[in-house]
Amino acid sequence: IAEKLDKMAEFAQSPNVPRLSQQFNTFGFAMTMGLNVSSAIITFFDVLISAMPVMSAEYGMRNTSAAYGKAMKLFGQSPSFYTIRDIGPDGEPRVREVQLGKINKSIGNLDVNAPEVDENHPLYRYKTAVNMGMERGVFNQSITGEMLEAGSSPGKVVEAINSITGGMFHHSERLNRESTYIAKYELELEKREKSGPLTEQDYVEAAEAAIDFVNTALGSTAAAGRPIWAQNGVGNVLFLFKRFAVSKYYFMYSLAREAIGAEIDANPNLTPEQKVEMKRIARKALFNFLFTTGVVTGVGGMPMMGFFGLLYDMFRDEEDEQFEEMMRSNLGEFYYGGLANEILGVDIADRISLNSLLYREPIVGKDQPALYTLFEQLGGPVVGYYLGAERALNDFDQGQYRRGIEQLMPVSVRNVMKTERYAREGALTRRGDPIVDDLSPYNIGTQLIGFAPQHLGLAMDINRISRKRDQALKDKKTRLLRRLNMARREGNMQEYTQVLKDIRDYNASLPPEARVDASKAITTKGIKQSAAAFQRRTQQTQRGITYTPMMEAIAEGFDG
Repeated sequence: IAEKLDKMAEFAQSPNVPRLSQQFNTFGFAMTMGLNVSSAIITFFDVLISAMPVMSAEYGMRNTSAAYGKAMKLFGQSPSFYTIRDIGPDGEPRVREVQLGKINKSIGNLDVNAPEVDENHPLYRYKTAVNMGMERGVFNQSITGEMLEAGSSPGKVVEAINSITGGMFHHSERLNRESTYIAKYELELEKREKSGPLTEQDYVEAAEAAIDFVNTALGSTAAAGRPIWAQNGVGNVLFLFKRFAVSKYYFMYSLAREAIGAEIDANPNLTPEQKVEMKRIARKALFNFLFTTGVVTGVGGMPMMGFFGLLYDMFRDEEDEQFEEMMRSNLGEFYYGGLANEILGVDIADRISLNSLLYREPIVGKDQPALYTLFEQLGGPVVGYYLGAERALNDFDQGQYRRGIEQLMPVSVRNVMKTERYAREGALTRRGDPIVDDLSPYNIGTQLIGFAPQHLGLAMDINRISRKRDQALKDKKTRLLRRLNMARREGNMQEYTQVLKDIRDYNASLPPEARVDASKAITTKGIKQSAAAFQRRTQQTQRGITYTPMMEAIAEGFDG
């Protein structure tokens, strides 16, 4: 543990990431999240799902909402310049204002150290919070900014690209952190005021509690917060979008650990009454967090649902419904997809859910090995863009030039191109078939900022689930017929008899939805047709593979 902490501390003091790795990150971020309005908007759901429910367990929802109101009001009053008080060349005190630009309003810019800020001044209440927040990096920082800038000096060009493409994401995340920090600080002060006048120690402890909460609930911005393996060049690229996932898993782990209460019980400095109250708050915080997540993102977006689905799918038969299909069909889309989807009419739950944060099954199923799909999902934005470029080249080969160009564009530009395409022709497949029949002006407008229509996302989910189950039955049928033909050719009657039994079991276990498709059952006629086709392929086999007439003509041109 000490060795790992030393390595993390060394990296935090002097990050040393290869410049090429940093440039890959800049490229990957710009192509996926950069200038994407929807990505900036969804950061606010982190406060709604993570911070507010947990704080309301201790302070109440009304007080928590009021504290956020005060924090946002304080943010609105903050300037876009930072005041520096130092000693000038003449040895006299001086005051300088560093202009940071209109979009860089920050509570950290408040001049709480001005001489007029005494105990009667409104800003005095926040003096300790602002000073400690500036020292600890709460203000003007974000996980996005650290991901793009930590490491070797990126250079002016890369730095300019980061500031442009990552600006919206950075500032929306920064607003969340600052408002949560001040809200928690305000609630701590209000709690302490019930016991008497506030002391300097109260201010310090309230700020400490607020800093700890922000770093746990919204993730730490410190470079040392990343794992050791993510500090090298390759890990830096792969970890680009995983910081949020890791921090959120730690947050959920912390809530569960506190709700169990083992550490609280083991603390000798707490009275029995304090232990009971702390465990009550911890359990309520966990409940509030899970309940809010379930309401906003639906049951499908709740933590650990991906793990439960994995266990369920591991032990089900191929022809049985998948976990996701079972949940959606039994609960209905309102309860599975959540309130955010229903109210906003956009496919947002999947992007803000806390289910399967590190790995999510691709929306469009591909005929490729599972390891390749895993690499695609975990490989980060650079790998994702490379695979997208491959699909674009395939579009070019098929004459789909506009689709290919759209695939190569950054997501922000792709959203604009999709909007134009949806407005002109609707949501069509590459072959020109409609995926959904109706797209309203609202659907087209939300696509412009990066939010796909809810019913379009649902249609694609249904396609993915249906295709996966259909293909599973096709594969199982093919395997059984191949085993039967191989046993017949080898004269293995014991295996032949066993496969016939397996075929009967297969037919008997077909789900109702498969019985409406005559091609799914294995019939006597089908067995005969498969045997005839197997025999033809055997006769056409040369040099270990099945030859077509063209291949035979080519082979005749060789000696031997």
